[in-house]
Amino acid sequence: MSRALDAMVELDLVSKDDNPADARGWTLSLTLFWAGAGSRKLKVPFDGHAANLLCRLR
Repeated sequence: MSRALDAMVELDLVSKDDNPADARGWTLSLTLFWAGAGSRKLKVPFDGHAANLLCRLR
């Protein structure tokens, strides 16, 4: 999961900061990318990927 998050940070899709309440974790925040047209471009690929991941968890 860490590599996927790092890739999303590199693409400026999310920001990843140290969690002030727990030094072992991070806080993730959506970037302004999601407020614009970029989110519509990524919706279909992400929905397909999410469905694939959920199927593997079952």
